[in-house]
Amino acid sequence: MTTDKAYLRWFLLLAAGWVLSAWLVWDGFTFALYGDDPATGMERGCYTDIELWLGVKEPSWIRGAEQIVGAILFLGIPPLLIWGVRRFLRRRSSSAGAEV
Repeated sequence: MTTDKAYLRWFLLLAAGWVLSAWLVWDGFTFALYGDDPATGMERGCYTDIELWLGVKEPSWIRGAEQIVGAILFLGIPPLLIWGVRRFLRRRSSSAGAEV
């Protein structure tokens, strides 16, 4: 039998994943235009935060991947959260009725 702590852990993990997905969508659509930087070899272009963290030298496919993965997770996680909460409440109410 799954405990309340396990449900809470999964709920928090999914909620954190949803926040991360919102950030991915935001980062994929808000990017800054950078000029040439001969010292680092970075070309002029629009870079997302992930591209800057990875140190890519020119804009890449990462922006599109961020948008797609972020959107899928952003739309896919809330139904899982709702399903999990409903399942938790249903199990909790059925076990409370069995104890009476």
